[in-house]
This record gives sequence, structure tokens and C-alpha cells, in this order.
Amino acid sequence: MSSQQLDPHLAERIRSRDVAEAHFVAEVSNDPDEILTSMKSYDPLLTSVVVGNDAGSMQLVQCSTRDAQRAFYAASRSQAHMTDVDLFTSLGGEWYGFVHGLATGTVLATGESYTAELIGLLPTTPAEDTIAGEVGLSWPLDVGKLGDAPGALAFERVATKRAHDAWLDAFRSSDADAIVAHYATDARVAMRHPLTGDVTGLEGHEAVADYYRGMLADATVRGADVVTRLIDRWFVFTELVVCLALNDGRDVVAQTADVCVIDRDDRVLVHLGTSAGPAS
Repeated sequence: MSSQQLDPHLAERIRSRDVAEAHFVAEVSNDPDEILTSMKSYDPLLTSVVVGNDAGSMQLVQCSTRDAQRAFYAASRSQAHMTDVDLFTSLGGEWYGFVHGLATGTVLATGESYTAELIGLLPTTPAEDTIAGEVGLSWPLDVGKLGDAPGALAFERVATKRAHDAWLDAFRSSDADAIVAHYATDARVAMRHPLTGDVTGLEGHEAVADYYRGMLADATVRGADVVTRLIDRWFVFTELVVCLALNDGRDVVAQTADVCVIDRDDRVLVHLGTSAGPAS
């Protein structure tokens, strides 16, 4: 059956998955201009990635323009080339793709090869078969969870779920102080604001607190329903439908998706999200 014969919602999910996987085919070219062909042809972009694998080197990088995105790829490819990507998980939503896999590459200065595990949340572009940006990071992080031992029952994932549930409950309470209590003091956070659509990068407890205080000064969380949640050894991927009651009496419903890394103290260390924008 061709995608043209499918229900349009299913067809869009298939398209999003294909577009997300195609981006990583372009990544292996190591050519910034070739990689950019997999991304939308106009600004703004919605890229938020964390680079580095320890507390000292972790950095939040954001790109809102194609020029900034090209510069990011040029800088990274001047240091290392990606030689192969094996995606063993890929999901298609109606407005995003999500992937999880292994990336293999070579450090140019030494010739040393490396392999890293990656996750990518890739919002898709409605009018083009492209992504609108990339959201994600790679692992291992030396401050994150390592997961259960091989052959062991998934108790660590249960602990991660409980920590994520606690964050969700705090968010549903509309209490900024309760929300920020679930973040690590040096958390790296980048979220697309569900009301304005602006992408805000945050580093540290106080910046995260200010973000939620600002949002909740304008609205109360009426609901946050889980559409999809995937809890892996070291990350959580979640799609939510969030209902916000504005101070002027209107309700706003937003579709959001995010990836987060919960540390060994069950606090959110990295939290990167995007959204389909407010919807009536």
C-alpha cells in the first residue's frame, strides 16, 4: 500500500520517521552543505544539543539559523568525521521523528576511532521533507545513569520512571519551586515555550526556576497527558499534550516532546524539548 492510500495521520508518521532517518544519512557525508540539505531551507531552526560527556565539558549548543547550523557542523567536522550510524530505534510522530542508535567516527587529529550512543528528537517541516532542527545528545555521560547490569531486572528504569513521574506531578501542580527542585543544580535545559514558541536555553538552577516562574505567571497547568513515553537505560523520551489556562480565561493546548537525562541522584540533568506549537 502506498503512503497516498493511507490515513493522512499514519502517512505523516511514516514521513516523519523517514525524514528523521534521512538526516543521519546526510550526517555521514561530513559535508556541512550536504547535511543542511536534510534541514529546512529557511529560518528559524530549532536546534538544541548538548555536547561533551562529563560535567566539566558539557555545553548546550543552540542554532536558530541555517548559518549558525552550518558553522556548528563545520566546527564539529573539523575535529572528527562520522563514518557510520546504526539506528536501532526510530519512531514517527505526526510532527517529529525520534531516533536512537550508535554513531561511529574518527578523530581527525589522532586517527582514533570512537563509538557513541545518540538520541535525536527531530521536528519535521510540514511543507518540505526536511527536519526543522535537531534536539538531543550522545552517551555515555559520566554523571548520568548507566542502567541495570546485563541480565538484571529493570529496577533502575523503574527508579527513573518514578523520578520522571515526580517531575510531571510538580509540573501539573503549577508550582515553579516544586518543579525546579527536580533539576540538578547544573542542569542544561532548552525548551520551546508552549505559549510563545521561543526556544530558551538555560544553564543552572536559577535560570530554570526563572523560566518556569515566568511561564506560570501567565498560565496555570490544567493538564499534562502522556502520549508516548520511552524509558531507556539513561534517558526518557516523552510526548505530551499540555493544556494551559491563561490568565485572560483562554485555554491553550500544545503538543510537546522532549528528551531528558536523569542523574544518579534522580534529578534531571539534561532536558531538551520542542513542540508543534500551540493548537486550539
